[in-house]
Amino acid sequence: MTGIQVAALFFSPAFAIFGVCFIVFHQHISDMARLFRKERGAYVGAQTQSPGLMIVVGLFMLMVSVAIVLYAFTGILGDHSQI
Repeated sequence: MTGIQVAALFFSPAFAIFGVCFIVFHQHISDMARLFRKERGAYVGAQTQSPGLMIVVGLFMLMVSVAIVLYAFTGILGDHSQI
């Protein structure tokens, strides 16, 4: 097993888990950010906790997860033998 494949075994599930969490908990995360902003008058981030944006980012992270696996184990997305 190459180093790229070992890295893929770590990063691919990590991206997938974060992607699924963003999709499943998008409304809860957004509500908590609004509550935090209301109570403390401070922003959690640069107003990036909109539910729609979190769904888009979650889907993107799932696609990245699939791309990592395809690249590392099949070479479909390019030849990684030079790395």
